[in-house]
Amino acid sequence: GRRRLRRPGVDAWKGDPMTFSNPIPIRPGLLHQTYTITDIKEENYRTRTFTLDRPVPAEPGQFVMAWLAADSEIPFSITGDDPFTLTATAVGPTSPLVKGLQVGGRLRARGPIGHGFRPHGQKMLLVGGGFDIGPLLFLARRALAGGAAVDVILAARTAKEIIMVEAFEQAGACVLVTTEDGSQGETGPVTGPLERLLLDPASRPDGGVYAVGPVRMLEEIDRVCGEHKVPRQLSWEVVMRRGRCAMGLCGECELQLPDSLDDPDRAAWLVCLDGPVSHTE
Repeated sequence: GRRRLRRPGVDAWKGDPMTFSNPIPIRPGLLHQTYTITDIKEENYRTRTFTLDRPVPAEPGQFVMAWLAADSEIPFSITGDDPFTLTATAVGPTSPLVKGLQVGGRLRARGPIGHGFRPHGQKMLLVGGGFDIGPLLFLARRALAGGAAVDVILAARTAKEIIMVEAFEQAGACVLVTTEDGSQGETGPVTGPLERLLLDPASRPDGGVYAVGPVRMLEEIDRVCGEHKVPRQLSWEVVMRRGRCAMGLCGECELQLPDSLDDPDRAAWLVCLDGPVSHTE
């Protein structure tokens, strides 16, 4: 069978609750910092982007954990580093907390956390599904500033869930939209336009595919890229919605990666420590 998942700190405990054989070092990213919200953009009916009062060194694909209440810490996507901008979607029991944040208010967050995207190549294809596409906007701006050409596919169930099209276009990216119900752009799942762009020599990305979205969508993107032998970097940040610590202690963000991405020597993959971005050449 598969080996038991090792959890740093938990496995180090030897019985005495105050004694650890290999304690986790306290890194700056694990400590909460307090920011002031200087601007809020309503991306759609439940997704908001928050501009904070100072820059923070970060890489596209990293995230923060925002402390919104005594018992409610949730992941926010990093959309930019200067100014520091975060995007969050109001879902589940924390919805009132995300919607309650106001300009001039304070936001406590720890991070940046995780291993992000590693952009390369002269042409990149970014694929975003649903509400969790903030990291791709950060990546697009960084890549375009470095001289790369960037194509973007934005996918959702319906038009009201499509966000950030104008921001990508203003950055200089070429944007294609697809919705499952056909209410905006092409009709159908993201795999249709993805495969078409990979088959066309003019649009095939030498830098590979970079994607953010629901787990099922990422699995399909991995399958299509594998069939066409295209490298891909996939962000599994959405899994952090069920995580609690973002330090590798709780194990709630444990993920079984697709076979093509899995490490045969690893029992499982923790999104907060090993990711959130996986890399397959």
